[in-house]
Amino acid sequence: VGSLQANNISYTEDDIYFSVSGASFNLKPDQHVAAVGLSNSGKDELASLLSRLTNPTSGTISIGPEQLLEMPEAVTGRQFGYVGQNTYLFTGTIKDNLTYPLKHQPISVTAGTDAKQRETFKLLANQSGNSEHWVDDEWVDYTAIGINNEVEFKHRVHEVLEIVELEDEIYQFGLLSQIDSSSHADLVQGIMQAREQLRDLLTQPEYARLTEQFDLEEYNSNLTVAENLLFGTIYDTSIDGSRLSENAYIQQVLDETDLTHEFITAGRQIAETMLDLFSGVEPDSELFERFSFISATDLPDFQQLLLRSRGSPIESINAEDSSRLLSLPFKLVVARHRLGLIETSVQIKILAARKRIRNEASVHRLAIEFFDVAQYNQRISIQDNILFGKLAYGQANAQAKLNELIANVIDKLELKTDIAQVGLDYEVGVGGARLSAAQRQKLGLARCLIKQPSLLIVNEATAILDTGAETRIIKRVRARMQSGAIYWVLARAQLAELFDTVMVMERGRLVANDPFAKLLQSSPQFQQLLEDQ
Repeated sequence: VGSLQANNISYTEDDIYFSVSGASFNLKPDQHVAAVGLSNSGKDELASLLSRLTNPTSGTISIGPEQLLEMPEAVTGRQFGYVGQNTYLFTGTIKDNLTYPLKHQPISVTAGTDAKQRETFKLLANQSGNSEHWVDDEWVDYTAIGINNEVEFKHRVHEVLEIVELEDEIYQFGLLSQIDSSSHADLVQGIMQAREQLRDLLTQPEYARLTEQFDLEEYNSNLTVAENLLFGTIYDTSIDGSRLSENAYIQQVLDETDLTHEFITAGRQIAETMLDLFSGVEPDSELFERFSFISATDLPDFQQLLLRSRGSPIESINAEDSSRLLSLPFKLVVARHRLGLIETSVQIKILAARKRIRNEASVHRLAIEFFDVAQYNQRISIQDNILFGKLAYGQANAQAKLNELIANVIDKLELKTDIAQVGLDYEVGVGGARLSAAQRQKLGLARCLIKQPSLLIVNEATAILDTGAETRIIKRVRARMQSGAIYWVLARAQLAELFDTVMVMERGRLVANDPFAKLLQSSPQFQQLLEDQ
């Protein structure tokens, strides 16, 4: 790719106001240019013209001997990278979005696909005017960026994510993700080693109070009563964890372990306490959400329930009221709520009920993956599998200390890269809604860098970051793009010092195009921009 030459280019939508007016300049193949100016200066519109998102009203843009408008979009799409102020992400994973620029056409056919099914699909696609390409085929063209396979691509992704400072966030996504043990056997083995090492660390006096480890034989005072009963994770609709007291089998277990009477008694005391604490609180207060076992709308019903049952033995309370009272203790966390309702004798009965549920789960088709210190639990995150316990309530800075311990164990076992790879499978949501604005911008920039463009156009895409982060990313991107050209629209004029040359735009006109040091002496417009910021 040769130099980009803009010759007297202008852009207008109404032939009255010109967003860009008569701009001429030359951008060499390895030149890195910053564009600065006020919001109406035309720097943004010029970025759109260079990236071919819009076409000039007059004038020409050429690359070497070829006019930009005459070049096939398949060529400019591969050679140019553009990221704007509002990066659009496709529904799918982070990896899907990173590999999107490399998906031009199918590279290979998915093994084992039915030939007749393909022919039927092609026929229907042609009749409806759609593409006849098979979406499940391999589309990612690694050779387009000079690599040969998935392993090399992983290294490339790691490098790019470090450049845009997204690596740690992807790693955190991985930590919070669930994985299938059958398809990540090596990682699961490493996680189990990490669990064992962390458990050893947590026996040391300085860390012993940070967590309460899962133990089948012990009641965990930092779990709810419901969590202690099941002691595992539910993975389908065979049982509703939020309405456990209504499940017929659970009711049977409570009856036969002598817990029903205990729970209804505790439920009545909880209801009385909630009425004492929240009867005068406004219904829309966040206190209900944070601290109450009973919602504001249900509080009057429980008040009437208590009036009906006042002075009556538990056995005489009607079935509906008993059911409502029975549900309340399931939310209790002994270490947090400290109501004295789940005493040691009750905890022993809960442990007996736990063992019964565990032994009879398959018979009653309860979809629960039980906690077992010797087994990886596919229904909880990587981080929770390593921890395999519950953060202790009331310990100062416990989460930060625990995070540091987990990070040290992961580093020692060299698991961070593999966990970050899991993070690439994080679903970004519709339009990237599950990511923050800064994360979307960083991912958009990473997506451009992945395809190694000859010309990278960044239109205030990093302005959302703080100055320090933006400075670091600019330096890294420039180092990565040593043999390519950059046109970078800046919101902070002082950052222009990081570039080879600076284009100063004012009311659609290119008023200066020189190195930063020269502009400090010769351009009053640039000097004013620096003063205003």
